[in-house]
Amino acid sequence: MKKVLILIVISLFVFMSCGTSNESVRMPIKYGGGSGTVSDPYLITTSVHLAKIINDEDYNSNFKLMNDIDLSNDPIFPLGTCTEGFEGVFDGNGFSLKNISYTQTDGNGCTAIFRYNGGTIKNLTIENIDISGNNSQVAGLVAINYGTIQNCNVSGTVGKNEDPYNGALVVGGICSSNLGIIDTVSFNGTVIGSDYVAGIVGLNKAGTISCLSAPSNVVILKGEGASYFGPGYINNGDVIDTIEIVPLCD
Repeated sequence: MKKVLILIVISLFVFMSCGTSNESVRMPIKYGGGSGTVSDPYLITTSVHLAKIINDEDYNSNFKLMNDIDLSNDPIFPLGTCTEGFEGVFDGNGFSLKNISYTQTDGNGCTAIFRYNGGTIKNLTIENIDISGNNSQVAGLVAINYGTIQNCNVSGTVGKNEDPYNGALVVGGICSSNLGIIDTVSFNGTVIGSDYVAGIVGLNKAGTISCLSAPSNVVILKGEGASYFGPGYINNGDVIDTIEIVPLCD
């Protein structure tokens, strides 16, 4: 009888051990590594990881891009809403998000990769973006910025190409409305809108902008009666078609 009881106890121990082991194996790995803190950010290596930020609304964590990602077949953006969104640190680490194409048709108030930024987006390149929307604000990187955008570059088309007269009101190659800090950025491409239109920031409400680096060729198309039509930088200047941005920093 004792032998039977011992065998039963051993069997239960082995079963429970195997069950625990299997559960640990099945636990999903979050992102490509890291814990989401400033010192140990989540590592982003695939479009699946980018989609996870959006699907989980993981907007208060910190992230680091570990390689270029081609998003030709992954229309996963935008991130957040126009009133709340990213509050962490997204470090592009010198890498690029490439070939982003997104058209918003639901009339949401803003469209960009990051609709709202209250954190820090840095060291990121957006290459060959084509983004537009039936809304008030469109940008190549951040629609509404209360945080920091630093050392970022964008190239492509921002705005509704076929109809500048009825396009978004506030359009910027980097940011549509800025109330935060923008430092060391560049845009190269086409910006299209109907009112506040510029190559870097469509409307700088109360923000600080410095060191717009790297000369960029920018084509700006505007709707009839545009109030503020910026020659490359911010919302000021005369109506022009094609300009070259001169760097504001060494």
